[in-house]
This record gives sequence, structure tokens and C-alpha cells, in this order.
Amino acid sequence: MAKKDEVCNGSLVWVRRCVWGITVLLLLSFNPASAQLEGENAVLGVYLESGLVQDRRTETQELIRKTIEEGAAGMAKGSVSVQFIDMMNETMAEDMDAVLTLASCGPTHDWAMPLKEVGVLHMAITDAGCKRIPADTAITAPLTQGSRDLVQLFRDLRTRNTITWNDITLIHDDSVDKMEMQSIVNLLAEGTMKTPETAITVIDLSMEPNTAKRRELMASLGPKPGQPRTKQFIVITYKDEIPTLQDMARSLKLMGPKNQWLFVTPDSHSLKYDMDSLLANMMDGDNLAFAYNMSVINPTEDCQDTFTCYMTNMLNQYTTDLAGALAKELELFFQVSEEEWEEMKPSKGGRSSSIANMMMYPPWQIFKKDKKGKVVKYEGLMFELLYQMASKLNFT
Repeated sequence: MAKKDEVCNGSLVWVRRCVWGITVLLLLSFNPASAQLEGENAVLGVYLESGLVQDRRTETQELIRKTIEEGAAGMAKGSVSVQFIDMMNETMAEDMDAVLTLASCGPTHDWAMPLKEVGVLHMAITDAGCKRIPADTAITAPLTQGSRDLVQLFRDLRTRNTITWNDITLIHDDSVDKMEMQSIVNLLAEGTMKTPETAITVIDLSMEPNTAKRRELMASLGPKPGQPRTKQFIVITYKDEIPTLQDMARSLKLMGPKNQWLFVTPDSHSLKYDMDSLLANMMDGDNLAFAYNMSVINPTEDCQDTFTCYMTNMLNQYTTDLAGALAKELELFFQVSEEEWEEMKPSKGGRSSSIANMMMYPPWQIFKKDKKGKVVKYEGLMFELLYQMASKLNFT
């Protein structure tokens, strides 16, 4: 009897061990980390233009390797390897999941279309004043410094059809140097798809420091016989000079609903951007706007003097958001069948677009317009919040 109990107990122990072993195998087989997603081991291509990297190529390449290695080490899923490339060829882009380019404006846009066509994420660091790449799989980071910020500001305003004026009076002083001012004049004169030809009248107030002389210049800006009664003005000046110019323009009947004014203040910053005093100086019927700088005056990490700061920030964000995109895909992978996954899994372009959106989340609200100026799409943080609320509350 005792012998029989030993056998039974032994069998029971074996069964328990067997069941436990099967359970462990099942758990291991459903371990999310063991699931293989297409393209999870990403290849990052890097192109460095000699004119921008100069004699720092070896140093820059080592920085890129180190940044990617450290970022990839924190990924729960997937990996990133780096491949340095000297030129574009027909098959190169298809072998890459993302490409980082440090190049001047022309070559940057030469890379843009081939990468877009195959759905490769394009992270472009380029000259200030360059048009941003019009693709949802691309991020453009212009290298701005000082007044070059204004060049990029006006480039973006024109490219996005925010300023579509075809006749502009540009009034400025010495708040921006002559070379940068010429760049601004040139890009405004380029026109847009909506207004291909633009007339520019430039008034340099720094040549006339005397108030009476400035008033004479301003008085000459009123509409002449045979000219349109409405005019558009862009004023680039020091913040403290704006009230004086506002009062002068108003006394000359250049203010009011018929004329549009954009005041730009290059000398504002995080401790000097309050526009309340300027708003208080407005009167009923004034048609004007302000563009001002709110940048931190003494940043702890200064990206203005070197491309390496832009590069490391962008690559760190890339590895973080690649990991986030893979985590979302993995969650969906375990919620559906294999057949459903084949239908639902993101394409290379879909993943690139998702990562680009995470890397550069849109501002509070964006209104996209067609060529006729009609709003055709809404997006941005405010609308995303509304969509999430509607989803939670079951609104349609």
C-alpha cells in the first residue's frame, strides 16, 4: 500500500511539474518581447554635407553613433543601426527606415522626394530660410541664429499662405542687419502659389533718425490716385519703438480697417515679450497683428551656435518615439488575429508618419487651407483633445 502511495505521489509530482512546465512554455510563447514586427530593427541612414560639417566629420559621426547607441539601449523593443551614406542611389532608400540629412537647402529638397516615395522618415537639418519639406514623413529643422530666426519666420508665413499679400510696404530700422533684411525682402518678393507676383516697397527708418523726417516718409505711404485704397504694411522694429510708429501712422490716417499691419519685434525674449502695452495703444478699427520672440534669454542648452545640438536632440527623440510606435503596434498585434494583423499593420510610410507626428506634435490648432483659401482640415492639440473627449463621451 505504501508502495502504491509512493507511485501515486510520484505521478502527482510529475503531473504538477509537467503542468508547470507547460505553463512556463505558454507564458514564454506569449511574451510580447518575443513577437517580431516588420522593420523593428531599424536602419538609420546619415548624410553629412561637407560644406556644413566641414572638418568635424569624424567627430560628428562618432557623436551620432554614441547618441543612437544610448537611445537604442533604452528601447524595450527593436533596435537602431547607423549607416553613413555619401550619395543617393536607386535602391538605398528602400533599405533604410529613416534618413538624417545635414545639408544646405537645395540638396535637402533633392533628398526629400525619393525618401517620401518609399515612405522613409526624413529628418532634415538645413539652412535658415529653407522651405520646409511638404511631407508627413519629414521633419525640417532650420539652423537659425539671431536675426536668421526672422528669415525662417517669413519663409514659413509665405509658404503656408499666411501672408498672401501681393503688394507689401516693408518698414524697418537697424533692429535687423542689412544682410538678413535683404534675405527677407528677397523671399517676400518671390510670391506664393496664390500670389505669384509681389510688389515690395522698402522704407529704411534707420537712415532718418529724426522724427520729423520719419513722419515725412510715413506720410508718403498713403494711397496715390489710381492705386488701391487698401495697403499692407510689415514693420520690423524694436519693441519700444512700436507705440510711436502706431501713433504716427494713426495721425496720418494709415491705420483703420482698410489697411493691414504686421509689427515684428526682433528684440523681445522670455523676459520682455509682454504685448499688453501695445494692445492698450490700439483703437477701435485698427487692423494689426504682432509677431514677437518668446525664446528663453539664457537657455541651459543653447542650440543656436552648433548643428550638433539639433542633431542630438532629434536623434534622442527619434529613438524614443520609434520605441513608442513599436509599443503601440505590439499592443495591436496581440489584440487581433494574424489575418487581421496583415490587413491592419502599418506600412513603412505609416510608421514614419506616426513617428514624425510624435516627434513634432502640432501646436494648439492648425487650419489647413486649399489653394482657394478655404479651410479643409483641422488639426493640433486643441482638436485632438476634442476628438478624445468625443470618443470618451461617445459623441459622433
